[in-house]
Order: sequence, then structure tokens, then C-alpha cells
Amino acid sequence: MAVRARLTAPRENRIDWPWHTADAVSVSASLLVGGARRMEAEGLLAPGFRTRTAIQAKPQGWVPLKDVTQISLPPRLKGVEVGRDFGTAFLTASQVFDLRPLPRKWLSLGHTDAVSQRFVAPGTILVTRSGTVGRATLARNSLKNVLVSDDLLRVD
Repeated sequence: MAVRARLTAPRENRIDWPWHTADAVSVSASLLVGGARRMEAEGLLAPGFRTRTAIQAKPQGWVPLKDVTQISLPPRLKGVEVGRDFGTAFLTASQVFDLRPLPRKWLSLGHTDAVSQRFVAPGTILVTRSGTVGRATLARNSLKNVLVSDDLLRVD
């Protein structure tokens, strides 16, 4: 058998891994029995996963949030976009987190479904249900008389 020419000098054999260390966590087999389907490391190493498993490990003392407070979610938005002079300001879920939100859209109240559910009172906790799920903010006076996206849960 012929030996091929090399473009670089032969490398020494290393027994240690010099680039990074792997994160690891023990996973209970009950996750598979309980119906967990996604076993990739990113989900199992996430802080939210560890919090959830800690909550599930405590057998008593927890109650569903709906038993403590009222949670609402307006239906999917169906509305007609109009000009600034003819409509009511509308904020998307990401805009609600701005200190001084500037609306980019205005909707016709007469052509928007569930209008009363889209306004939020100051002091309402708003929690995202899409994008970065679980991000929360407190409704301020700047959201008064402004339509707010259906991508935010309302927690009273």
C-alpha cells in the first residue's frame, strides 16, 4: 500500500479535549413514561425545564394559576387597518415592552373583533405566549386606550 504525501506535519495524538467542556445533566426515565417526546439537550438543560421538574417534584402546596387569579386571552385579531386620524392605536406584543411605545398601526374599532378584550387596564400583568414565551410586563398608563395584541395573556 502506498503512503500518501501529507501537506502538514503529523499531529500528535491527544487524550484530552482542549476546546470546551460538555454540559451534562441526569434525566429521569420517568420523562419517557410521562410522555416527554423531545429529548434534545437544549431543552433538558434550559432553566425553565429545571424549574418545571422542581415544581412537579413537590407533591403538594401548588395550585394552578387560574385558581388564584383571572387569566384572559382575546381571540385572534381580525381588524381593519386605517390611518392615524381614523383609528385607534394598536401595539404588538414586542412593542408593549417598550418604555414609551410608539404605535405603528391604527385599527378601526368598528371592524375589530372583541374590542373590549383588547384594551388593558393599568396594573394588568401581560405575559407573552409567542416569541419569547413567558416574558412578562406590567401594563402602564401608556397602554391606556390602546389596543393590545392577542399574543399577550392578561393576568389580573
